Amino acid sequence: MKKRILSLVLALSMMISLFPVSALAQTPGGGTAVLAEENGEMKGTTGSITINNSGVPVTDGLDIDSDGNYIGTNWKYNADGEGTLTLMSGTWNLANQNAVKCYVAIDEKATVAGGTFENTVWNEAGGKISGGTFKKTVSNKGTITGGIFVGVDSGSTSVINYDTGKITGGVFENNVTNGDSGDEGISASITGGLFKAEVQNKAASAAITGGVFVTKPTGSGTIANGYTLTTSGTTSKFVYAADGKEIDLGQSVYVIPNDTDALKVACNGVSNWDVADGSGVTNGNGVTLKQDGSFTLNPDKISGTTLKFTVSTTPVTPDPELVLAGGVPDTSGEHAKQKTADGKTIYYGDGWTYDGETLKLNPTSAKEFTLNSAGTTIKGAYLNCDLEIGENATAKGTIALTRKVINNGIIDKVRFGGDGKGHYPSLTNNGTVKNCSIALASVTNNKTMENVSFVTCSKLENSVGATIENAVVRKDSKSILYRNYGTMKKAVFDFSPSGEQKVRILKASRGEKVVARLDGCEYVVFGTQLYVVGEPTLKIKISDDDNTTITDVNSNENYGGLKLDKDGEGYQQFTVQSGNGDIVLNQIGAPAPGEVKHTLTLKNAVIVKGDGSTATTGEYKEGTTVKIKPQINDSKKVFSRWSTDPEEFEAIVPNHDTEGTYTLTMPGYNLSVRAESTYRSYPLTVVGGTFENTFGNRVEWSAHVTVKANVPYGKYFAGWEAKEPVRTQQ
Repeated sequence: MKKRILSLVLALSMMISLFPVSALAQTPGGGTAVLAEENGEMKGTTGSITINNSGVPVTDGLDIDSDGNYIGTNWKYNADGEGTLTLMSGTWNLANQNAVKCYVAIDEKATVAGGTFENTVWNEAGGKISGGTFKKTVSNKGTITGGIFVGVDSGSTSVINYDTGKITGGVFENNVTNGDSGDEGISASITGGLFKAEVQNKAASAAITGGVFVTKPTGSGTIANGYTLTTSGTTSKFVYAADGKEIDLGQSVYVIPNDTDALKVACNGVSNWDVADGSGVTNGNGVTLKQDGSFTLNPDKISGTTLKFTVSTTPVTPDPELVLAGGVPDTSGEHAKQKTADGKTIYYGDGWTYDGETLKLNPTSAKEFTLNSAGTTIKGAYLNCDLEIGENATAKGTIALTRKVINNGIIDKVRFGGDGKGHYPSLTNNGTVKNCSIALASVTNNKTMENVSFVTCSKLENSVGATIENAVVRKDSKSILYRNYGTMKKAVFDFSPSGEQKVRILKASRGEKVVARLDGCEYVVFGTQLYVVGEPTLKIKISDDDNTTITDVNSNENYGGLKLDKDGEGYQQFTVQSGNGDIVLNQIGAPAPGEVKHTLTLKNAVIVKGDGSTATTGEYKEGTTVKIKPQINDSKKVFSRWSTDPEEFEAIVPNHDTEGTYTLTMPGYNLSVRAESTYRSYPLTVVGGTFENTFGNRVEWSAHVTVKANVPYGKYFAGWEAKEPVRTQQ
């Protein structure tokens, strides 16, 4: 009945409107909540709500629709009666606002993350509450993941959870009902949270499968098995962690185990506990207890329905440090503890867990994990499992990461690469990655990367709001999907990157190959043309037979603090200066660009000169057309295509003459061209049979062919007779 009354009030007081999703962030220090972030469907939208001293939105200057609603950006307000504020989309945190005293409706694409609400709140299907304080009843069809629910009306009810309502977390000071009698076929559920008063399941299809309860839940429907936990002693108690605070639960609590609720047992000056289950087993595997008093329950290893915690004189065994063997965590009893969750064995230690597929580094406070392939705790050069790094974890070391990596913490001085067995890494970075070399990987950066070498990666995407700084990016003539929607600072590429505001070409005046490196990046980048973003400090050299010294940059002998002295590897140093145009090495005294001759080198091909003579190398000015011809000396092969170094060069076109020549237009740099070949193919005809392992009826030289005879009934196969017709070569 309560649900029906609330639904009727909602229907009479507002009309639900759906708008595109945006995300909102709280404006520090003021009385306005401002839309600031994007939530996947709408970008760049802004809006705000100001709650006045009367507890209702300020509507000055807003348009009014035909239903009398004041229309804001992603919200609306109807002033009839006590007033109704409808949040239509986005994530709203009203923590710095005056308390909201009108009704509030949360539409299917909206989230409330904070604030104080002193009137009834309706959370519609698809809506979400993740934080805030609610002083009257919340009618929930959506999802509640957090918040404090006081509930001083409707018979001291905190929340009525019905239809599609889900409660996965939060603190509920007063009664909670799950489902409503007579409403069957609904999916209302409670899977977690702290419930400090009565909880009733009122529908046969409603379910309670997790949570911490001061009073054991009652009613119909599904109520999973739980355990009564008790402790004794003058100061001993159970506490529940929520929103960075610990809530005192006294000496008895009822728990239906899940993976989200955080409990601990506490007593002044005590860190060691004995735990006995209903069968009298003490310190069995049913409870995993840590030195800080926090614990988890392993239901399949608990006998009975009670657990008694008493002060112990037996030291708690410390959780073991991570040890790797064969590229995965060592799960032996010496190096790992174990528990069972959802029927699956989980190995764990100090700040880590491993389920046989994914190693998770997720300590409760800052902790560094050293992953050294040559270290004393690790055997094997590759990590042969997926890796997830929590926000408090730092992963360091020289072991190579070869599988899926999700980073929410810090990765420092770690290698990424293939393991030679077909496994290649993928990295999703939501934290910080620094001082790393990343090869053969698919990379999505959502936050910060610095001092990183990307080499032959299949994908590099820098998301909106993300930053990559001081980076070397090489594709080494391979294919790469490169997308930059964020900020790229101080980077050098061996290809022209897309999505950059300013990219400058770096080259030598005579077209020689240039090699560059950045401090903090392991790999160099090289080519006749490099591409620079930002103003990095480069270590650079011209790679030629003469080890040419760089004496000026853009005709400036002091450009960017150019150092004439070379280091032990032949590099000189300068800092790229702001400006436009190319960055040209050794421009003083160099001929005009159109007069510089560049070297053309051919492999399996020749240059056809005007007098008919041939050569395999020559020097030409940019724009000069050169006639070239494939020269395949293996009689079993024929010309198939041209390959070039640099790979991007494409200015080779056929002449369609009887000599089979091509015309090449010389670029403004040295160029190597190779005539590639493939085996000749020949027609194969099978009479009285069929053949396999070929495409069509042509077979390449030296190919193995399976021939099958079609033997008529009454006859037998006597053998094959091969005849060689006149061949048509290709």
